[in-house]
Amino acid sequence: MTGTWSQQIERRYCLQLPDDVRIWLDQQVWSQPGGAEFCYARTPEQLLEPEPGAIWAGFMLPDTLPLIGNDYGDWLCLRFGPDNRVSELVHWSHCGGDWIPYGQTLAEALLYDAAARCIFPKRPEFTTPDPPDVFRLARWARQQLPQQPGLIAPFWDAGGRPGADGRAILNLLSESGMAEYAVSRDRILFALDSELKASSDVQLAQEFGIPWEPDFVRWLFDTTLVPNTIQETLTRHLQVPAPRLLAQDWGTAQRVAAAVTKERSDLGWAFDIAGWAAERRGDVANAVRNYMIGLCASVFSDNAIRFRTHWFEERYGKFAAARLDALKHHLSRDQTDGVYLRLFWENELQSLRDRVKHYWIRKAEQARHRGEHLTAYQYYYRAGWDLGLNSVDAFDEILDCLHRAARDAGAQGLAAIAQLHRRFLS
Repeated sequence: MTGTWSQQIERRYCLQLPDDVRIWLDQQVWSQPGGAEFCYARTPEQLLEPEPGAIWAGFMLPDTLPLIGNDYGDWLCLRFGPDNRVSELVHWSHCGGDWIPYGQTLAEALLYDAAARCIFPKRPEFTTPDPPDVFRLARWARQQLPQQPGLIAPFWDAGGRPGADGRAILNLLSESGMAEYAVSRDRILFALDSELKASSDVQLAQEFGIPWEPDFVRWLFDTTLVPNTIQETLTRHLQVPAPRLLAQDWGTAQRVAAAVTKERSDLGWAFDIAGWAAERRGDVANAVRNYMIGLCASVFSDNAIRFRTHWFEERYGKFAAARLDALKHHLSRDQTDGVYLRLFWENELQSLRDRVKHYWIRKAEQARHRGEHLTAYQYYYRAGWDLGLNSVDAFDEILDCLHRAARDAGAQGLAAIAQLHRRFLS
């Protein structure tokens, strides 16, 4: 294969790379050490022919190609779009398969990665020492910003260490339009943080004889749910006044989440937060609207552990399904009779994934027979990655269908990456 690295990869995957990825590849930015959490770049050869184990088929999103890893198994991935271009960069977590967009461009993603390194302490599982120049990639990314090299101040120079002014850095990124959704998630987490959350763990719950899940986790999610008697006990034990111990900013959380829901329908955490914020202020109609839309978002997009939304009964499958059941007397007849919602309300956990899979496959087959191949692709995608499947082997059929639907829709990039993932199931 001849040509530059970027040209070879474009031919290999039938897509057009953005300028910053071309520069990354052709100027060998990937070859030098440096970087925040994501600092282990794949070589162009590894991108062209990934080695065994490089693609977690059935776990990774089937429209993504891992580009840069950390030392714990997570990946910053290129995500392909139906127009045969890179649509965004996503952080995929090997722990549970959660994902979140890090930006529309590689430069955005690397700037956010540097910001996260400044704001949050290094997670204990990252055992290797930082590279000599942990912000080298951030400086490179800043130079890639189109026509505006001064758009982002070099925040790492002023406070490039864990514990820096996180809100100020997030505001800087937000004002500059960088890594919009990752920044929004973090702004909500900051708003909902509390001293109770910072001071609590499983051991504390055990000391008071309180189940960590669901009770204590529910209180960390929304501190107004802590019973008065428990508030008094915790206040005495932690020696922090109740107003300070339990303080959260749900107003900011609601505003930020609502802004995200206007832009995307596939980020479950935004609808969960917007729905609960509406519910807790008595706006049931708005809560139901958010939960109904959020119900269709993949469970891998809910960031449930970070937001502490995993306190619902497991049989419901999703936070939105559980809340809709709690509010079912406020739903219309058409809503309660909806086939998809009913799948979650049947309260049979063992078969839930299979029932959801078959629901989406039926819709995909109907779309395919109508000649709506891109719609079919989207439904096949949901069949595999709405709740996941009970067996990895079951993804072979889904990936074959994704490849066929993308090919028939003229989305050759999506077809090529689905085919790659399918090969790693063999």
